[in-house]
Amino acid sequence: SIFGFFSYVSEDRFIQDYMSFYDAIDKDMRVYDILNVDTWIDKIVPDGIKRYLYVRWEKRYQSTSSNNELSKKGYSRFLFDEVNGKYKLIGLAGNNFWGGSLAEWRDEVPDIAGQEPKILPDLIITKASVFSGNLAVFIKNQGDKDVTSSIKVEDTSTGDSVTYSNGLPAGGTAIVQISNTQAQAGDTVVIDPNNTIQESDETNNNAIAVSFNGQTFD
Repeated sequence: SIFGFFSYVSEDRFIQDYMSFYDAIDKDMRVYDILNVDTWIDKIVPDGIKRYLYVRWEKRYQSTSSNNELSKKGYSRFLFDEVNGKYKLIGLAGNNFWGGSLAEWRDEVPDIAGQEPKILPDLIITKASVFSGNLAVFIKNQGDKDVTSSIKVEDTSTGDSVTYSNGLPAGGTAIVQISNTQAQAGDTVVIDPNNTIQESDETNNNAIAVSFNGQTFD
């Protein structure tokens, strides 16, 4: 449970935003099912009574929204301090072993030498057009890495959504359609609304729907 996990984390001495970390772990537990984790301790570096633990890792996990199996590897540094005779986690750096589903937490985690390159996809909506009870959404992966999982697109104003199951290569484009919807011009459309796909920029996934006027895809 999340409470069991945080019994090993020091709230008072945590050097990053403790609540962002809590929210990130909570979101991880809701959007991912961990299938397997392999870890290799690289080194332990003392700093007074504190200890820096450097770990290489690889994990397989599943998105609860799409049931797609994903994998990730990384190199992370965990900082522990002695609290009442027990070592507790007080900071993290490097690749996100935990909390990768929340952009605010990812921004809190500094890089370290030797970590895996942060080559990520970046999904955007280039157009969202309403026509005859349908909503056509033009999507693009402008990042440097392929999306191999399914991609959810949602009209947050109506709650209607569609899942594009083909993935999207780096630089690739696609058109998805939500049919038989009450969508209107001015609706907010979001790609990957649950942030299940880790991207280089999580802030550019929204677009405002417009009435179809013969636009072309570019």
